[in-house]
Amino acid sequence: MQNKKGEGMAVSTIILIVLGLFILVILALGFMFGWKTLLFWVKPESNVDQISAACEVACITQSSYSFCSLERKIIVGNEEIIGTCNQFSDPNNEEYKKYNIKQCSGLCQS
Repeated sequence: MQNKKGEGMAVSTIILIVLGLFILVILALGFMFGWKTLLFWVKPESNVDQISAACEVACITQSSYSFCSLERKIIVGNEEIIGTCNQFSDPNNEEYKKYNIKQCSGLCQS
């Protein structure tokens, strides 16, 4: 009788199995404990671009509530600043000038 050895598993198959198990564990933990808890390191450093874009859309669509009254939160590192697009775009406010959020003339009446 001949010595027959079984075919071994390919290295790529083992890598795919390990990768699949890792992904399943991450998914299970994410659904059990919540994604914010699990992915705390994915938090962006700054959301100024998103706030600027949202304010620009509110201005273009002439949405006075969204631009003048809706409070938004700018996050830069560990600092959080709450205000409206109108406040952030005020050229007289030196604190907000650095965020470069554009004014929307005539939308907010004082």
